[in-house]
Amino acid sequence: MNLLFFPVCALFVWHYGLDMSLMFFAAFVLHEGAHALAARAAGASIASMELLPFGCAAEYDGFFSNGAKETCVALAGPFMNIAAASAVKLLFGTEGTADIFVRANIGIAAVNMLPALPLDGGRALTAVLGLAVKRRTAVKISCVLGIVLGTVITAIFVYMLIGGEFVLSIAVFGVFILMSAIRGLKNHGFEFVKTTVEKRRALRKRPMIDVKHIAAAQERSIGEVISGFDPRKYNIVHVIGNDMHTVKTMDET
Repeated sequence: MNLLFFPVCALFVWHYGLDMSLMFFAAFVLHEGAHALAARAAGASIASMELLPFGCAAEYDGFFSNGAKETCVALAGPFMNIAAASAVKLLFGTEGTADIFVRANIGIAAVNMLPALPLDGGRALTAVLGLAVKRRTAVKISCVLGIVLGTVITAIFVYMLIGGEFVLSIAVFGVFILMSAIRGLKNHGFEFVKTTVEKRRALRKRPMIDVKHIAAAQERSIGEVISGFDPRKYNIVHVIGNDMHTVKTMDET
């Protein structure tokens, strides 16, 4: 648990009341539970979860063999919130506690669909961008979007505060997005190493993973060759001589 989790929860109860806080927590549990179930279905599992003031940061044990699975896991949380809100509205209407629960779920879903890390929309965007650019570059782009989004939200809070309106959720959300995106940007250079370690774990749990064969000229450096690796696959390099024959074959080790 992040050290700020309990103080912020206390502020939410004081500012919004116990009913709204409990309904928000229930929607939050549904959201994270959907992520965990989707990750398990995609062949991974939750290795650790850190409760943050405005959400949860999850680390997956294993890796996703393609961007489609990663996108489905990222969007499972918001879709669960939308489904829960729709079901409660149809069954109980929009009065009292039911209305609070519906608004809490819709709010969490809407916020998480924004295309910026560390939000679910940012994770989905990273998976899609990863099809066209390197994974590290995709993470960097999404983190930069997160920094922009966090800055804008924080600026909106300051503007409202100057006008005499104090909205706690906007303040907490803006700071959370900004700090998380900055941390992600600082660590994005290690994305290749992180995915490689996850690949090793995956091989221990599943019978096989996809292979990528790369043909590289003999005079190319190892660094140049590694830059062409696919972190989701096991990479095999065929070193080609000037006569276009294979000089030797190398694997990831």
